Amino acid sequence: MRRWTVLVLGLLLAACVSLSGPPAERPIDSTGKRIALTFDDVPRSSGAFLAIEKRAELLRAALRKAGVKQAAFFVNPAQIAKRPEGAAHIKAYVADGHVIANHTASHPGLSKTDIADYIVDLDTAAAWLKGSEGYRRGSDTRFSTRAMPTKPNAMPSAQR
Repeated sequence: MRRWTVLVLGLLLAACVSLSGPPAERPIDSTGKRIALTFDDVPRSSGAFLAIEKRAELLRAALRKAGVKQAAFFVNPAQIAKRPEGAAHIKAYVADGHVIANHTASHPGLSKTDIADYIVDLDTAAAWLKGSEGYRRGSDTRFSTRAMPTKPNAMPSAQR
């Protein structure tokens, strides 16, 4: 299922790039509204269609072609232990002007994890990200939503 999601998102991004024309031809939005383009679970592993290196290269090229000046990449630092080349991809995204943010260290499911353990996982990722070029502190955390809690006040931020 995740592979299809990545494929569909990639195709949508490619469609947006091809339909929108070069950046100079696009109308300027005078309303001040913006769209945030974000990517979760970085660094990603190889998929059914693309190796990890090719995916990162094509994504960066598509963002440049579309004139995207800044996207946010939500990082799972524990993935770098599994894929050391992922650190280079993260640095490349930052070098292109994009920002990185916290998506937990190991992507635990919140409904299956004790709140204290989840907060430790968030803080582990924050410690890895702290001082990293491109890291934006503040409202930078994307909670792992594959198993969101159903109880009120169950989000880790509500527990702090």
